[in-house]
Amino acid sequence: MYKRQALLAAFIAQYYLRDETTSSQLIPKEVIISPSLPAKKTLAEALGAACGRKVRLTGNVRGHRAKWRDLAAANAVQALSSHINNRQTLYQRFERLQSDLDLEALPKRIECFDISHTQGEKAVASCVVFDQQGARKTDYRHFNVAPAHAGDDYEALEEAVRRRYQRVIKEQGRLPDLLLIDGGKGQMQRAWDVAQELGLQDRVRVMGIGKGPSRRPGFEVLYLPDGQELVPGPSHSALHLLQQVRDCLLYTSPSPRD
Repeated sequence: MYKRQALLAAFIAQYYLRDETTSSQLIPKEVIISPSLPAKKTLAEALGAACGRKVRLTGNVRGHRAKWRDLAAANAVQALSSHINNRQTLYQRFERLQSDLDLEALPKRIECFDISHTQGEKAVASCVVFDQQGARKTDYRHFNVAPAHAGDDYEALEEAVRRRYQRVIKEQGRLPDLLLIDGGKGQMQRAWDVAQELGLQDRVRVMGIGKGPSRRPGFEVLYLPDGQELVPGPSHSALHLLQQVRDCLLYTSPSPRD
């Protein structure tokens, strides 16, 4: 019980006192807590000092306030259960991907590239990163690319992949287990050529994910360097994972950083 109380007290302090610029409007006049905290007087004083008025921490409540407390607890349990289920489902998708690609080890990191154009001319390459926890937005990267032949997305992709992994190798950074290319056989082949050029062919698996003949979601074709073309189908959990990674590209900022 003491550990639970200590965690609750630490969370309240972190949530309301996370920085010196916390607005007094963010700190309510009363915080309903469960269970009651032995050090609630000290914590209430700290909150009051931050907002310039009295703040109460109330543990024993009845009536409508008790209903609010119970509803908040139920929502927290539901959110936690959903988070755990999503984590388990995501892990299972990684396991299925390992099986489908015949990988010796469970993949832990996927990086996905795509080329887009701004104002009809300027090419920007986006790289999103995904691991067993989900999208790693702090690791996303964007590249201004200038292919020798304007509008050549193949050359633009080569440039971005080369720049990305030359830097990773130089800085001894983290390589992906799977390099996923949003595109067909041609784009995948260019990325694979760069991987071989940099000596990564035995360290990074390369795959392209392109729209199938029907262009319907769920019927994408997966392109592998050995010539295989896989169509897992809409019910396949590994394809769901790859779709999830690729779809992260839709929500990335076009502003280049590398």
